[in-house]
Amino acid sequence: MAKRNYPKNGYPSVTTVIGQLSSYGLIEWFKRTPYNEILEASKKGKEIGSQMHETIQLFIETGEAKIDTSYPEEITTALQSFMLFRKEHPEFELSRAEIEMSCDKYGINGTTDCIAKRNGKLWIVDWKSAKNGKNGFPEIYSEAKTQASAYCKMFNEIKNENIENALIVAIAKDVISYNIYEMDKEEIEGQFDNVFLPLLKIYNYKKEQKEKEKEKT
Repeated sequence: MAKRNYPKNGYPSVTTVIGQLSSYGLIEWFKRTPYNEILEASKKGKEIGSQMHETIQLFIETGEAKIDTSYPEEITTALQSFMLFRKEHPEFELSRAEIEMSCDKYGINGTTDCIAKRNGKLWIVDWKSAKNGKNGFPEIYSEAKTQASAYCKMFNEIKNENIENALIVAIAKDVISYNIYEMDKEEIEGQFDNVFLPLLKIYNYKKEQKEKEKEKT
């Protein structure tokens, strides 16, 4: 993702906290893939994801899309997948893309991808770049749900809002396809309280232990 201008508060980002989780799919891929291929694929995936977010953000804010990238095929396909989502789900009015947040209450930084409105109610929207899955749609993993819940809770705290729904949109970059997942208030609360906050506690504990070890040396 693009470099963020968060305050120098020492808080971890939402993605850093969730990154402590082990993904079964990634572990299996690591087992069967040479190390150099892992590094190359990881670098490429991060760059495509970042450029896809930037392209979508520009389109939401200006109505224009520029394919100025090292991966024009993937970004063009991702943009077409995004446009398909827009066509099939006009009920979501997209606005306010890429909002950087720093939340003192929870001690975290994060950037929500988009705010949308449906039937007069605000939604948190999170884009995920992905390859198309075996079922014909890109897969949405549980980590994405945890991430969306954190963005929702942060946004409500900082902006004094009461957003109760989140939408995850997985956008395929290899074929024109997408997948969506809707979260209600109960699931957001469950993901945040039972998954994200324990992960944040673990992260802060590890950080504290590292700082203590540094003091000893």
